[in-house]
Amino acid sequence: LSLLRPLEIIYRYLTSSYRVLPDIIVLGEVRCGTTSLCQHLASLQPQQPHQQKQFMNCQTPFCLWSHPELDHKETFYFVGHYLGYVTPKHYTMCFPLKFTKWFMSIQYHIKNIIFGGGGGGGKRQQKRTPSFFTFDGCAQYLNSPTAPYLIAEAYRIHNQKPPILISCIRDPIQQTLSWWSYENNAMEWGESIGLTTWNTNLRSENYPPKSIQQALEFTNDKFVNEQYKYAEKYFTLDSLKDDHDCCSNSSGRVKLPHWAMTWPGGQLTGIGRNGKFSSNINRFEKVFHEA
Repeated sequence: LSLLRPLEIIYRYLTSSYRVLPDIIVLGEVRCGTTSLCQHLASLQPQQPHQQKQFMNCQTPFCLWSHPELDHKETFYFVGHYLGYVTPKHYTMCFPLKFTKWFMSIQYHIKNIIFGGGGGGGKRQQKRTPSFFTFDGCAQYLNSPTAPYLIAEAYRIHNQKPPILISCIRDPIQQTLSWWSYENNAMEWGESIGLTTWNTNLRSENYPPKSIQQALEFTNDKFVNEQYKYAEKYFTLDSLKDDHDCCSNSSGRVKLPHWAMTWPGGQLTGIGRNGKFSSNINRFEKVFHEA
């Protein structure tokens, strides 16, 4: 529990209908600079209103994990970290209140009146209001077979235009080596705190792979490919609109099945798919064009 924020999760869930959706979503890929980009976005804070500068007002997203690399960056909402629930209409729980956006607009309007007097040489300064925006930066979205449908549905439900979608890419070989190192370090950390049992029903007996070569073979084997194909069909826009039984319960909450978290077959199944930037990007384009 020391890594989680259970009370804030409950509060945000209860107030989700009073919150905004992100203006920007950084989709990934993993190990492609999403953290650096999100840190830059988070740094776009308002300057003093009496300065003649165009300034932004970035409000960072909520992360359920209390971790310095994750805070103010990624919500993990559509990859199942909230007990598997990925209900599109509650995605707003991870972002600021609508009142906050309104209040900041009023606040800076007043400051502009106070500080927006004449500048040097008799020239009057241009009054500016900071552009309020918020973002989500989950690097696991781009390679996810289910995230595009869920994200598109969130904006359809709230009757909003699609957000700005950003994908970061790098040399696939360098990315693969970086991801392999990162995941193995994560597994070593998990084993150090007693997480030594692997759910082979979800990931098969071949997980975790012992080498990059085995990881690539695992990614492309029949078991993983069938799971990916099934996951791509599990959430479709039609099924989400119709509140289909396969993805919703009687309360209308949408839950990601265990076998599809975070990616079908386990984290390292992304090894052979992360470098397929074109197909992963095309999946998002296709879904949002159909939304």
